[in-house]
Amino acid sequence: MMDPKERELLRQAMDVQFRHQLYQKPEFTFLPSIGIRDIFQGFGNEEVGYIGFLHLKYFRREEGEQEWKTIWYDTHEEGIEAQREWFENVPYNRGKMLHTMMHHLKEKASKIEIEEPEEEKIILN
Repeated sequence: MMDPKERELLRQAMDVQFRHQLYQKPEFTFLPSIGIRDIFQGFGNEEVGYIGFLHLKYFRREEGEQEWKTIWYDTHEEGIEAQREWFENVPYNRGKMLHTMMHHLKEKASKIEIEEPEEEKIILN
């Protein structure tokens, strides 16, 4: 079992490492504009134990600068619960959105013509 100081140091290291990997991705700067404002990730292994559940939350400051706030949950269950609450508290109906998307995909799929492969002529000689 790690003490609180060790856990805090590991969390800081995981936060920096995770952000560094995230910032390297070309899509990172566009995440908020496509609606991705919350990122969840659990950390831990058998060697050091459970470090925590990281929640990066995007917000804009009054000056217009963007910032990703770090929130840590001590248990996996707390992190999963926070993720569940985030998933349920959206300003739109996910069921209707999925239904609309599936309807759209079915329409597109029905318009696709599939070419049948020509039968090969077998020459018996």
